[in-house]
Amino acid sequence: MKGSARLSIALVACGLVALACAPIRTVSPPVAPPANVAPSASPSAASASVLESVNGISFERPSNWSRWQPNEHYPWNDGPLIYLSTDPLLSSCATAPEATPNPANSQGRACAWPLTELNPDGVLVTWLTTRILERLPTTGEKLEVNAAPAGIQITRPGDCGTIKADETIEVLVPIGQPTPLSNIAVVACLRGPDLAAAEAKLRTMLTSSTVQLGALAPRVGQAMSDASSPAPTPFVILSAVGVRAESDLGLTDEGYSAASGRITSSPGMTFPRHQPLATA
Repeated sequence: MKGSARLSIALVACGLVALACAPIRTVSPPVAPPANVAPSASPSAASASVLESVNGISFERPSNWSRWQPNEHYPWNDGPLIYLSTDPLLSSCATAPEATPNPANSQGRACAWPLTELNPDGVLVTWLTTRILERLPTTGEKLEVNAAPAGIQITRPGDCGTIKADETIEVLVPIGQPTPLSNIAVVACLRGPDLAAAEAKLRTMLTSSTVQLGALAPRVGQAMSDASSPAPTPFVILSAVGVRAESDLGLTDEGYSAASGRITSSPGMTFPRHQPLATA
């Protein structure tokens, strides 16, 4: 019994020593879960669109559609106002926005096309003036542009096939006249393979656009002399943005056809005009 008692005492002692020598386990206090943090926009997402405002026209463009300044054109000719392109344009046809534009050619016009060929998935958008007022289309697909319904015409490849594009999109932009007329248009050339993505971006740009009526004042000058009008005659040419009505400029009805929505020439004159009213 004494041997058993000693053994029991020894085992108890060893157990106590083991407990005394065991490392103390610590328990970390509970940590509250982190609060929800809104994801920060990536640089690409933050710069997905760029707000532009030029020539009285404002819109949001994709960041990879660079803006270019077209060559000049005489005010009595139709011509480009703004270029947007994913591809570099010909230096002979366009300059950077802050640079001096190239002069018009001998016919008073800008380049017909500012590049020879679009790259795959390339886009060329041209804001332009038709110069003469044209009637807004009443049929076909409509898209809200400048806060009004505008007809959108899509052809494949259309005129843009000249630069190897697969699709041409044309929109005559409502400019807020009391009559359904406009002389501002957009022509977009899109090349595949991803036409759907490019067309979606174009539609977003168009719906974001606004046109400030009269931002570019009509140009007033002297008409060229001819056999029937030997003396220079005052005239007004509708420039980039059409006037709200001919009466806004104090004009007579001479040379204006409300039925066709066009400015017509008086006998012997070589270009459209309005006659200003006499001033007191």
